[in-house]
This record gives sequence, C-alpha cells and structure tokens, in this order.
Amino acid sequence: MLGVLIFEREPLTLGDIPALLWVWVQAIGPFALIGMFLLVGITLRFGKWSLGTLGGGDQLLPRKWMRPLVLVCLLVCLAGTIARAYFLARASAAANLAGIATSNAVTFNLVASSIAGFVAGLAGLVGVGTPFLYGCLNLSWRRIWGLTRLSFMEGVRRRILYVFSALLVVLMFASWFISTKPEYQLATYVNLVALAMTPLLLFAANLVSAFSIPADIRQQTIQTVLTKPVERFEVVLGRFLGYVGLMTLILVVLNLVGVLYVLRGIDPEAAATSLKARVPWYGKLAFENIKDGTGARGESVGREWEYRSYISGPMGVEGPPALAVWSFPEPSSTLANRGRVRCEFEFDIYRTTKGFENRGVLCSLTYTTWRFQKGNEAAARARLKELEDARDPDPVGKVAEEFGYYKVESKTVADYHTEFVEIPGGLFKNAIPKDAAERKEMDALAKDGIAPIAVRVQCLSATQYLGMAQPDLYLRLDDAEGGADRLWFSVNFFKSATGLWMQLCLVIGLAVCLSTNMTGVIAFLIGGVLFVGGYFREFIQQVAFGANVGGGPLESLVRLTTRTTMNAPLEQTVTTNVAQSLDEGFRVLVRTVMNVIPDVSWFGMTDYVAAGFDIPFGQVVMNLLVLLGYLLPWFVLAYYLMKGREIAAAN
Repeated sequence: MLGVLIFEREPLTLGDIPALLWVWVQAIGPFALIGMFLLVGITLRFGKWSLGTLGGGDQLLPRKWMRPLVLVCLLVCLAGTIARAYFLARASAAANLAGIATSNAVTFNLVASSIAGFVAGLAGLVGVGTPFLYGCLNLSWRRIWGLTRLSFMEGVRRRILYVFSALLVVLMFASWFISTKPEYQLATYVNLVALAMTPLLLFAANLVSAFSIPADIRQQTIQTVLTKPVERFEVVLGRFLGYVGLMTLILVVLNLVGVLYVLRGIDPEAAATSLKARVPWYGKLAFENIKDGTGARGESVGREWEYRSYISGPMGVEGPPALAVWSFPEPSSTLANRGRVRCEFEFDIYRTTKGFENRGVLCSLTYTTWRFQKGNEAAARARLKELEDARDPDPVGKVAEEFGYYKVESKTVADYHTEFVEIPGGLFKNAIPKDAAERKEMDALAKDGIAPIAVRVQCLSATQYLGMAQPDLYLRLDDAEGGADRLWFSVNFFKSATGLWMQLCLVIGLAVCLSTNMTGVIAFLIGGVLFVGGYFREFIQQVAFGANVGGGPLESLVRLTTRTTMNAPLEQTVTTNVAQSLDEGFRVLVRTVMNVIPDVSWFGMTDYVAAGFDIPFGQVVMNLLVLLGYLLPWFVLAYYLMKGREIAAAN
C-alpha cells in the first residue's frame, strides 16, 4: 500500500516527554537498588573500588558525604520498591474481586504504585548518579578527543568493515531478480537498500566494538594509556565516540550510493506515487450513524485485521447514511493563502456483491468549517451557479470562502489506491477567526463537537463498504505542485538514515559498555541478543503481562502433558494452581528484565520514505531522547565497572 502510512501505534511527540520520563524513572528503580547495594557493600568492605595494579587508587566515593547520601537513597529506594510491590498486589487483588471491589480501588492502588515506583527510581538516580556526575567533572574533552581519534584509526585499520561494505554493493543488485508492479518500484528499492544495510552495519559495529577494550587489555596496550593522566571512563567514551564516528562516515557514503541507486530509472507511475516527501496534516476520525452509537469505530466486516473499520453504502434500509468524519484543528495562514490544497486518501473496499466490472466504488466528500450552518447547501449551490453565470475566475473558491462549504459529489475510489481532491483555499480562509471574539466562538463550538474543519465521507455505491483508519485521509501541508519532489525525497532518504544511525549508536554503546567487564565474545553475544530481542519486544511484553495465548511456561507444560488446547480453560487442580502461581512470579521477573531490552521499533523510519512521507523533525528528536534514555544507565554502569576492573590482569 502506497500513499498512506499505517500506524500500529502513534509516533512519539514532544508532548509525550513527561509520560516517558515518568515511566523511565520507575524503570530505573530496581536496577539502581541493586547498584546501590553493591556500591555500599564494596565500599564498606574494601574502602575503595579498584584493587588492580593500575588505577588502584580510584575511590568509588571520593567524598565523605557521598556514603551517607547513598545509604539514605538506598533506604528510600528500598521502601519505594516494597511499597510499589504492595500496591500492585492490592490492585491485582481488587481487580480479581469482580463485583466486590470497585474500580476506584484498582485505580487508587495503581496510582499509588506508580508514585511509589517514581520515588524509588528518583532516589536510585540520586544515589547512583551523584558519584557518577562527580567523577565526570574530572573528564577532559581534549583527552577524550585524542582517544576518539585513536579508536577511529584502529577501526579503519580493521578491514572487516570494507568487506561488509563490498558485500552491501553486491546485495543491492538483488532487485534485478525481484518482479514488482510499476507503482511499487520505488518502495521496493528503498526497502531493499535498508534491508541490505541494516544487518551488515549493525553486525560490523557490534563485532568491532565488543572486542575493542578486551583486546587492549589482553595485549596490554591499555596500560600505555592509563599510565598517563587519563580517567578510565574517558577510555569508554573515546571508544564509543570513535566507533560511532567511523560508522557514521560509512553510513553517509552508503546512503549516497543508496539514494543514487534508488533514483535511477524510476518508473513514472512509481514516481507519481512515492517520489515525494509529503507533509501530512492528520485529523481525528470518528463515525456517525453507526449501529453501536459510540462513534469510535465503524462497522466490522469480519476481517481478522481490525486496523480499519467500515462504512456501508445504501443497503435499502431507511435512515441517515453512515459517515466517516475527520476533524481538523484551526488551519495555518499558509494553507489559506494557497489557491488549492490537496487532500489525499486511500480506502479499503469490501464488496458484498460483484458490482460493476472494472469500476471502483463511488463516495462523496463534504468539507465544512465551523461557520457553516446546516441547511445552507442549497444556498451555496445557488451562489455557485450565480458566479459561474457571471464568468467569475474562481467561483468554487469564493463559495467556499463565503459559506465554509465544499462538496465533491462523486469520487471514484480504487482499492488501496491513493486518490486526491483539490480543495479551494477559500475554505481555509473561512475557517480562520478574524478576531478574538470569533476565536472564542470557534473554541466554544469545538467543545460541542463542531471542529474548525470537518471532512465527511459517504459511500454511494449500494451494497459496498469503504474501510478507513485515521491516517488514511490527510491534508498536505506541503505544496503538491512545488516541483522539487526529487530533492525533498533525497533529503528525506537521509533523514531516515538517522534511524539506522541511532541503532548503530545503540549497538556500539551496548558492546562498549559490556566489554568493560566481559570478554569480547560474551559482550558481542549479549549485546546482539539484547538488540535482537528488541524486535520481539511486543511478544515479550505479552508474556510479561499474561496476554499471550497458552499462559506462561509452566502452564504451557501442563497443557502439553494434559493435551489441552491453547484456548481451552484448564481444570483447576493443585498442579494447575501451582504452575499458574509460579508463572506469575516468572512474569514479574520478565517485566523487570524487559526494561533492559531496547525498543528498536521506534528507530525504524524506512516506511516513511517508501510511502513518500516526510519524517517529522520532532519524531527524530523524540527517537534521539529515547536512545539517550536507554544508553545513559548503561554508561553509568560502565563507569563503575571500568573503575573496578583489574587492568593488569591477563584476561
């Protein structure tokens, strides 16, 4: 499907930062608690962190006031963690007592557990983060830059990178053997380039980064560095930045080759569909005159994938027609100043009868503003005829500006094919308030459900259904007739590469941090397993919260031995109860471990380019914040592990 984006979950926006920060602090709590226990235990036992022959004088807590601070934070974090577990247990018990406990009890305990978890995580951040931040004050960016250059040059000398790059060029020509429809050509090329680059670069980055510090320690070359006034954590940062710089350079070169490869010999039909960087303006979708009456979803036609819901054409039953309504906020003056604004849409067709051969389904689209008064349709049509008789150069635009009304009486829709309608700019002029009083009136109407701009879609073909989801209809904020599609597509292609770049940073960061206290092979394997686990995070989450079919591992074993199907209820025996109870403890462990697995799905932005949509800058910023939030605890861990490693050992 082209010309439309499918959002299984909504992209992150800047407005999600408070919620993400709240969840992130809670996720830090259990790991910070373990870290503080080790921190306090080691300082009480040895008085200092490192016992190695080099750098052995590095103090874990270089100031006397840090130990009491860590102890206080440990106690607060421990109390918050216990309180969180207590309130979660009460919420679970209240939810199981259907008809006895009210929903208010469940809500109260969930909120209390969330607050307790936030307090525990915040105390853990202070306890573990204060010595880390104090140690970072001694870092020298000049020394880090020197180590970065050294790591970069070492990476260049490892020719394994060039081997992978050469293999990438070979894989690019695999599309010669892939048959595809002309309109899908560009999307196929984009996906192929991404599929070729992603595993090769990630594997190479993980391999080179995981063996860097262990190789230095084994060959004792790191002693030459640490005998100078260099902080151990500077070695970690130097390795990370050096390999990130090297992989960034390779990524830029490969993307230059990739964009030239994609743009060569594009079929005109593919270019018309995907060789763009659309800037969509999405509205909120609701339904009117549907049987369930809620307006949240349309009708169901029985398809397993319920991403889209449907409106029906005339079925010979009296009553108002089913409508899909998109509500848009107040438009910008940029749209109002255009002569035409393009509205694009792509709908699914579900046929209950064969219909007319080689014909699509007819629909009507009605565009109204908050000023439009219901019942003025006839007056708008009369005014349009009057202007046409007077040979006005833009009768449609003037009627839209005067009445806030524009209707496409009949539009043919093909199944999963991008269609568009040109809307007169006068409609948007009508929607913009002229003064504060009108703005207040518009806001009052919005509270009553009358949007500044609304688009109503009706299916006109009898016994046919049109399926739609919220992103299936949008207004284009960019100029559809601008004529710079190739340029903006190329820019968008490089913007999508930032997603792969963030994945490279994640893999390199994991490998470098793990290699501070592990051998290269172990760091490579663990880093790879964590990253690959990010692709299956949705399934892991289902297991963690008991939403998967068949239950936990022990319950599945019981079903296997008793030959019970996955969906059938189990007989409540002692064995079943014990298995389900142990599975619940297993889920608690999985929920904790799940916070270590990165959610790599946020970084994939190839679909935007393949479908011809611009990647919002705010989404890139949010993905970068997610990356920083995941890597920061790992670097704090690497700081302590590197200070505690016995560098002189023959590892």
